[in-house]
Amino acid sequence: MTPCFTGHTGNSLSRFLVALICAAGCLLQPAWSQSSVEYQISDISHLLAPAFLHDAELIESNGQAVELQQLLASADSQPVIFQFIFTSCANVCPVMSTILQAIQKEMADQAQLVSISIDPGYDTSERLQSYAERFGAMKHWRFFTGDTTTIVQLQKRLNIYQQNKMRHQPVTFIAVNQRLLRIDGLLSRQQMLSELGRLLEGPVY
Repeated sequence: MTPCFTGHTGNSLSRFLVALICAAGCLLQPAWSQSSVEYQISDISHLLAPAFLHDAELIESNGQAVELQQLLASADSQPVIFQFIFTSCANVCPVMSTILQAIQKEMADQAQLVSISIDPGYDTSERLQSYAERFGAMKHWRFFTGDTTTIVQLQKRLNIYQQNKMRHQPVTFIAVNQRLLRIDGLLSRQQMLSELGRLLEGPVY
C-alpha cells in the first residue's frame, strides 16, 4: 500500500498536498489482494433444508433451466464448488474466477464448478459464454443466471446479498457429502486444493 507518512513538510500547503497524495494512493489500491487476505471456513449445512432449495430455478448459459436442488444432488458423489459473480465486475469477480480456473484441471471428473451471475439483467447467455471462454472454462465448469427475484432470494438465503453489486464480497461455497461450507476470502490454488482434499476426507469445522 502507498505509505502515508507524517513529518516536517514545511507549511500547511505542503502538508495538505502530502495528505491528498496519500489518500489518492490508498484509494487506488486493489480492494482485494490474494496474497494478503485470509480466508475463513464455516459450516452452513443447515441451509441445505428443503426451504433453501425450493423454487430456486437457474438458467444455464446454454439456455437450459436447472433446479438448484438438481444441481446440488451430485454433491453426494462429488463436490459442487460455486461462486456468485457478474461479468462486468472488474475487481473481485475476476480474482474469484481465476481461482476456479487454476484448479479446474485437477477437478476434472472430481468436482463440478459453478458460477452464478448476480446481475441477470445484464448477463445474457451470450455474455456468460463469453466470460466462460475468457477463463478457458472446461465442461465441468458451468455458468448460470436466472430471474432477478430468484437470484436475490438465493443470495439472501446464503447471507451474501448486497443491494449494490459493487459491494460484492469474495465468497465460495462447497457442497459435499450432504454438507455446505462457506469460505469467506480468497484462496490460492494450493489452498483451495488442500481444503478440498480435507473435505473429501471428512474434516470437522
